[in-house]
Amino acid sequence: MAPTPTISVYTPPQADRSNFLKPPSGPDADLFPIRIESVKGEQIVIGTHTTSRMVDSGKVVKDKFGDEKPMMIPEPIEIENYDHQVTFTAENLTRNPVTLTFRAGRDRKTVSIGSGATVECKVPSLVGASLSVRANGDSRSFRVSYL
Repeated sequence: MAPTPTISVYTPPQADRSNFLKPPSGPDADLFPIRIESVKGEQIVIGTHTTSRMVDSGKVVKDKFGDEKPMMIPEPIEIENYDHQVTFTAENLTRNPVTLTFRAGRDRKTVSIGSGATVECKVPSLVGASLSVRANGDSRSFRVSYL
């Protein structure tokens, strides 16, 4: 008779609670090493470009039907270019520095946060994308509200 195979169930490794500055309590405590707060999206000006618009010259001309109408001439104007970004605050809750990688639809950014330090983070975003944050092999996703 063939031996019965053993079955192993994968359980993800647990974070070391002793590494936290203030260890979370309870069996269901969140062991993510970073506290993320004040997640918000905003529209920002990233530059300008020149275009033109038609304005009244103060003169009157006749069209091909003989009707008089104001003469319009092009006038250059500066137009702002807009983009979106997500800003948030990240606080390291552990005794060791943590490398934080985050994105909100397009570019991925990485920042190192020292023990107990708090940093303001910004990343270009796409409207509707959630903020994805990865630290120490663990990740979280946060909903972004645009002002």
